[in-house]
Formats: sequence, structure tokens, C-alpha cells
Amino acid sequence: MPESTMVDARQEILDLKNLPPLSVTASRLLETVSNPEVEIAELSYIISQDPGLMARIIGLANAAYFGQAMAITTVHDAIVRVLGINMVKSLAISISVSGAFNSDACTGFSTKDYWFNAIGCATMSRMMVLRIPAAERPDPEKVYLSGLLHNLGCLVLAHLFPSKLSRVLALKSKDPDADLEALQQEHLGVDWISAGVWLVNRWHLPDFVGDVIGAVADRSYAPGDKYDVTLLRGSIHWLKGYPTQEPGVHRLSEDAALGLIPGLSVDALNLVEDKFLDRCEELDALASRL
Repeated sequence: MPESTMVDARQEILDLKNLPPLSVTASRLLETVSNPEVEIAELSYIISQDPGLMARIIGLANAAYFGQAMAITTVHDAIVRVLGINMVKSLAISISVSGAFNSDACTGFSTKDYWFNAIGCATMSRMMVLRIPAAERPDPEKVYLSGLLHNLGCLVLAHLFPSKLSRVLALKSKDPDADLEALQQEHLGVDWISAGVWLVNRWHLPDFVGDVIGAVADRSYAPGDKYDVTLLRGSIHWLKGYPTQEPGVHRLSEDAALGLIPGLSVDALNLVEDKFLDRCEELDALASRL
């Protein structure tokens, strides 16, 4: 792909001429990322100012995925009784930011698959982080938010280049083994990872999100340099193979043997994978709500 084509694609993303600005709600939620002392009442109020976002957060809290027996009817209850303040903060940010994009014109783009990968990556990465010794453990909530936003570039491409991306997705469908990023570079001049990093910078999303997404694409990045990156990369790699796992085969521990996920025992990784697989059906239903 000529360098000039890539520059043009990058500039179109940076200009964001066809995209609305971040909503007031999204901007206010992003301010809470740097405020670990944000109160439940304040977060509930911000979310409640956006009826659509409020409905989705309450709907998520009532999903079977979270196993809540009693009906949740308020954002406050969703935080206190089911999700917790950090998870609600991350989910609300992700939903609000993604709401700036419209992928309807992109044939073959699945919003459900987008959210399955986003929440799946966030969940698996966080599960692995919590099995790292506390002294070495990165912030689980930053890892979770990075997982939720890691594929944001997919929405950018679907919004800006719906016809071109539709052709790429059709080619990928015909040849599942094809390299999606290479196809996007060839036909669009940019791939979803680069688009995500550029958008993170353009919208001034948290620096750690852009750092993690960028490192995921950096083939020179040495496994083990940072746990948050290696776990995120491992989760993305695992999800690319879902749902083709053979019964009894643990791909996370296989990935660890390849050096993709250093620092965790085989038993710990197998347990994470088993727990994740047990929840995949519910995760699929959860993704449908978004």
C-alpha cells in the first residue's frame, strides 16, 4: 500500500470530518478515569443524564451473565448490587465512546461480534490479572477498560469506510485464514489497530489505552515487558480462535508455552480459560444487548 494512501487514511481519521464530537456524557465520564475517589452518587447522576446509556447499564446489570436474581431498576443498584463502581465506569465510557459511530452501512460488520470481542477481551484479561501476585499486578480496572476499547478502531473503519471494509470482510469470510490487518492495510490504507490508536490520541482518551493498543500491534514488543500488554495480547489471540477450541484443549496455556502470556502457571491459565468458556453463552447474550 503506497505511503500516501496510508497518510490519507490516517488524516481522514484524525480530521474526523464525518464523526460527531464526543458527547457531553462521554466527556464527563472520561474525567472520572483520573478520579479514583468518584462517588457512586456522582457516577449515577452522570449516567442518568443520558437515558439511552442509563437503560443499557441497567439492562446489563439484569443480564444472566452477572447472575443477579433480583431485578435492577436504577443505576445506583446496578453499581452497588451487581457491577461495582469501576466496572460501571468502564462500561459506561466504552458504550458512550462507541456511540459516536454508525456501522449500519458496513455490510458484514457485526455489532454483536464487536461487543463480544470487547467484553470478552476485557473479562479474560482481568481474570488473568487477578491471578498475578499483588506486588506485580497492573491495575485490573485499567486493564479492563483497555480491553473494552481495544477494538474501537473497528468501529472507526466501519463508520468512515463502510464500502471498503465490507469488501475486506467479504474477503475474510471467503478465506478465514487471511490476515485481517493485512487486508485492511491493502484495501483501506489503515488497519483497525492503527485507527484505534489514532482515535485515542485524537479524542484524548486515557494514555494507557493508546499505549496498550499500540503495543498490541508492535511485533518488536517483547513478551513480559508489561503484564497489561501481554495479557491483552493473549486474550485477543485466544478470541481469534473462538469458538473452534477442541474439548479439553487449553489454548491459553499453549499460548503461554509460546511466550505470549508469561508469568502465570499452566494451572492458573487453564482455570481462567475453563471459567471463561463456561460463561461464553451468557457473554454472547450480553453482547446482543449492546
